Amino acid sequence: MPRQHERRHPQPVRPDIKAEPGQPTLVARVSWRERAAPDEFERRLSSHLLTRRTHRGAFDPEPLPPDTLAALRTGAAKEGTMLRIVADDGHRAALAAAVQAAEHQLRRDGERLRELARWTPAPGSASRDGVPATSYPARPEHTQPDFPGRDFARGHGWGLPPLSPARSYRAAGVAGLLTTAADRPADWVHAGQALQRILLTASACGAAVALHSQPLELPWLREFIRTQLSDGAHPHLVLRVGMVTQVAVSVRRDPGDVLFPAGP
Repeated sequence: MPRQHERRHPQPVRPDIKAEPGQPTLVARVSWRERAAPDEFERRLSSHLLTRRTHRGAFDPEPLPPDTLAALRTGAAKEGTMLRIVADDGHRAALAAAVQAAEHQLRRDGERLRELARWTPAPGSASRDGVPATSYPARPEHTQPDFPGRDFARGHGWGLPPLSPARSYRAAGVAGLLTTAADRPADWVHAGQALQRILLTASACGAAVALHSQPLELPWLREFIRTQLSDGAHPHLVLRVGMVTQVAVSVRRDPGDVLFPAGP
């Protein structure tokens, strides 16, 4: 990615955190104190809002385009977070093992399985929510080390067929952790904003991102990752970045369904 596109960006959105007893699930109210015209790079990111997709599976062995990881880390830093690349083989294997352990435990949780079923409609469904069968592989794609994904098909055989019947080499991609220094509601919002910027930047670079939240949903595994793999910073998500030939198709809700004016 050309470095000159990274020179100027509008200031990141700063959430206004206010506790409201009547709304215990409210995390933050996000507002803009000032506006700035988008630069070329911001407009490029915006053009990928409707086309970027979350990848679920393994990657092709092709290397990432030059400067992709630097652009992703810079984007995360602009939102007050850090994208930590896990390059050490031992740490990478430990991170994969944490995902494996979490996925194994979560598949035994009946309530989580029922929630997963509600968010994975059958092929041909007109639902505008959830994870459609066009967005995950029909056959688990194992890598070395193995970062298992969620079992969206749940034994139904749904999902995208492999590109070829041969079990060709598939890569895990570059592994990373999205972290914040603290773990307050404002940090949760910053992590979400950073994730959006990371996903859009990767799409603009021609790369794809796979996400694993499983080990962050179990407190003991999240603490293990914090103390052993992220230098004490609070992890919010495990990411893998790589190149893919097959492009998944997802769904998008109309902005009017999720955005509404605040105030009187």
